[in-house]
Amino acid sequence: MRVGRRYFFRAQHHVPGLPEPWGSPHWHDYTVEIVHEGHAGDGLLVDHEELDRLWRPWGEKLDGSDLNTIF
Repeated sequence: MRVGRRYFFRAQHHVPGLPEPWGSPHWHDYTVEIVHEGHAGDGLLVDHEELDRLWRPWGEKLDGSDLNTIF
């Protein structure tokens, strides 16, 4: 069984050394999917709030950021 959740963020980046428009900062919309795969047995496989907790610090850091300064 697979349980997952999609998260969205918008961030900018540029590609150093390339001409316009790639060499200038520009924005993209990104989608991240966190998936847990396993056996539920008698209980819950994973709580969506746990997935939210895992994503939250990344979402706060990435949304609205310049990815060149992070990666």
